[in-house]
Amino acid sequence: MKNVEMVTVADVKPRAMSEPDAAKYIGRTASWLKQTRFADKRRLADGLPPIGPCHVQQGRKVFYYVEDLDAWADQFRYCTPPGWEHIVEHNKLTLEE
Repeated sequence: MKNVEMVTVADVKPRAMSEPDAAKYIGRTASWLKQTRFADKRRLADGLPPIGPCHVQQGRKVFYYVEDLDAWADQFRYCTPPGWEHIVEHNKLTLEE
C-alpha cells in the first residue's frame, strides 16, 4: 500500500475570498469594496479605468481572487529610489530623536 499524504483544510490556500475576508485582507471595509464595485461599473461604462480590485460574481455572491487583491495592492507600493537610502536613514534618525 502506498503512503498517502493527508491534506487538512488548514493546508489549502483558498483561491478566492468572500467580500468581508477580502476587505480585511487589503485593509478596507466590505462597504468600501461594495461602493467601489458599483462605482467601477459606472467608470467602465464611461471608458474610465476601475479603481477597486477585480472581482468575481456568481449570482448574488461576490468573491475576490487572492492574486487580484495582491495585484491591486501592489500598484500602491512605494519603494525608495536607488541612491536615496541615506536620505531615508537621515529622516528616520531625525524623527526618532
